[in-house]
Amino acid sequence: MVVLATSAAAISVTLFMDTDTLIRRSHEIVIARCVSAPTNAPWAYEDGFYPAKMELVMTLKGERKSGEFTCGTIYLLAAGKTYLLCNSGGSAFGSDFLSVAELSVVEVPSSFSLARLTGKPPKDQISMILASRQAELNWTISELQKERSLLEKALGNQKKKSSEPSVGR
Repeated sequence: MVVLATSAAAISVTLFMDTDTLIRRSHEIVIARCVSAPTNAPWAYEDGFYPAKMELVMTLKGERKSGEFTCGTIYLLAAGKTYLLCNSGGSAFGSDFLSVAELSVVEVPSSFSLARLTGKPPKDQISMILASRQAELNWTISELQKERSLLEKALGNQKKKSSEPSVGR
């Protein structure tokens, strides 16, 4: 467990154990769109804990109603993207929604249809989002590895040429 200190209170960051534990420990679980977040967050904040303005899209656990709310977090959020957020409890930045536990902030892929979640229990909803994000990350990693391989090939050829003695020197 890691403890971060803010001017308001100490915040404990719990490690991810399993989905059941994440659900049990979370006071609320929602899907929300990031309206605004500091573009230099969390680096601009001494402890890395910063506020982001969110707009509720769907509540999976809890009673949160529609509208905007502030989420305190240590994870990167980008305006315009949609996230699965788990509220660890506590308060900071005038908000009672803190996402500090591991996997308490997960980007929902833009290709994921939220309609698929209707009528399913929270564990299934969360598992579907996590599986979709994992598939998206696997594809992204594959594309990045291809790009890196091509860059290494390109730079490797240049290195060879630059290390060969020049003719006519």
